[in-house]
Amino acid sequence: MHRVMPMNLPRSHAARVFRALGDDTRLTILALLRTRELCVCEMTALVGLSQAAVSEHLRRLKEAGLVEDRRRGTWAFYRLRSDLPDYVRAALETVQLPAECIVQFAEMVPGARCATSPQAVPVAVAGDEA
Repeated sequence: MHRVMPMNLPRSHAARVFRALGDDTRLTILALLRTRELCVCEMTALVGLSQAAVSEHLRRLKEAGLVEDRRRGTWAFYRLRSDLPDYVRAALETVQLPAECIVQFAEMVPGARCATSPQAVPVAVAGDEA
């Protein structure tokens, strides 16, 4: 069940949500997460940015309450929050992935880069404390 946006949402929270939605890379990440949970290393391959840059975008999305993460050892996996407001879900339904992302995403085996790839490197997510 989707959460309806309360009418008395603090302006600071609303501003954080809209700022998060106002970035092309963050919209691409959110569109990818509509499909399934992804590891940070999978997202770096799909959006073509460094792990540090993707982690910073994810930190902002998490602060805005749009995504949540789980850890498996040193790996960080992200998914859309299940309680996203209806207006956010509706906005994300209109976002189209870039063509290069669609092809790469279709060929990607879930979790393969994280668990078995020789290029896989454990991630440190921006804002996390060691």
